[in-house]
Amino acid sequence: MHLEQCSSTQNSVFSGLSSDIQNDLIKSIAQVIRDEIKSEINFAKFVSVIADETPDISHREQMSVIFRYLTKTGIEEICRFFDVTLERGADQLSQSILEIIDQFNCKEKLVGQSYDGAAVMSGAQGGVQTKLNYNVQWLSLFLAMLTYLT
Repeated sequence: MHLEQCSSTQNSVFSGLSSDIQNDLIKSIAQVIRDEIKSEINFAKFVSVIADETPDISHREQMSVIFRYLTKTGIEEICRFFDVTLERGADQLSQSILEIIDQFNCKEKLVGQSYDGAAVMSGAQGGVQTKLNYNVQWLSLFLAMLTYLT
């Protein structure tokens, strides 16, 4: 109703539809959602992380990081995307994953990690998997991403 009134009033000085207001609303909603997810992860006993890197439609490299955890109502998954066009090495990718792990405060709850078969991700001689193993005390072993291929 309010939006209809604002759009029908041509001489209105304030419509509430400016890009600044819209961006502030989006940021506020995103913060509420992040806080809810942090709360859910805080109550979860175990968390696993899945990461994958792929180009998007504009040929920019993106990495998705997914957390899986169990709530009272079932398994939840959250996903976060990073633009990694300029930072595609194992050091940079593992640092991005560690940052999101720290943001959601779940380092001590991690039970598994899963990546695609690319050497930069799962390589035993310096891939993301190896670098995370130096920084995280895992509760279980590395699992290949074969479940997503079947």
